[in-house]
Amino acid sequence: GGGYRCRLRGRGYRGARGGVGRFGRWGGVGLRGGVYFCGRRLRGTVTLTWNLDHFADSQTHWFRLYENQDYVGYQSVKTTSFGNDRVAVEITSTRVEVLPPDAPDTAKTKTLSTTTESLSFHPGDYTTSPPLNLTSLAFTDNSRGAEFSSSAQRLGGKLQGFITAEKDDVPSARSVAAPLTTISPAGIPLLAAALPLEKNHVLPLHLLSPWDLLPHPGYVLISRGKQKIEDRPAAEQLFRVDLMHAGIILESYWLSENRQLLRTELLSGSKREALHVGSQTDAQATSLPTPTPKK
Repeated sequence: GGGYRCRLRGRGYRGARGGVGRFGRWGGVGLRGGVYFCGRRLRGTVTLTWNLDHFADSQTHWFRLYENQDYVGYQSVKTTSFGNDRVAVEITSTRVEVLPPDAPDTAKTKTLSTTTESLSFHPGDYTTSPPLNLTSLAFTDNSRGAEFSSSAQRLGGKLQGFITAEKDDVPSARSVAAPLTTISPAGIPLLAAALPLEKNHVLPLHLLSPWDLLPHPGYVLISRGKQKIEDRPAAEQLFRVDLMHAGIILESYWLSENRQLLRTELLSGSKREALHVGSQTDAQATSLPTPTPKK
């Protein structure tokens, strides 16, 4: 837990070795020596482990979305691996309103909004290469009553992008410096799944907002080891990784032994959850029981 008094303290380093053509002369980046958070010593250098089997064969994973235990929509996550060098991800979230049984329409739900984020990146181990070298991003959203879109590509150390909001005739151009720890929201669960599963490993991040295409510093991923899931039997434990900012937990990711994401909890304001299910039919059904993690 913790509050605003909790701060991440430690010393960074730049190693001598680097990934050819991507990390270049900057070499490895990590945390050296004593790293402390909320008075607890965290692990030093982090080495990431990517399970690229989860990205093979253009798999699509489906999630049910809940807010305060109420079903509010569904999400698809399509991942594709291009060898060991590049991964592409497309996440589409659809928010719905469940219609009453006596509604005149034959449909059981009404679509309220749809958000799609696509990104591609080069996965790294964070020792000889950056943790996740973001190469491109595309984002569309209509949840605020009008169409919004943004896109960006990495050119050297900068992201070149465009933003189109509402009925703008001419997209606004952006060019911003983007550190090699920059990641968009859609990539954070994948990065969390690559962290060491043992507790107290930490990875600092710059979070790229698709709304303004600016990398925001001060975010960290922290592994918690095996944890009991709230409102579930004590024997039902999964590996947990938290996304934090200024000492506040923003999101928690629950992972299986083989690093598959099974559940996401968002703790900003109301409690929101994404529960992994086996099919599109299960994701879109309105009558499934309250969230129960899939084994």
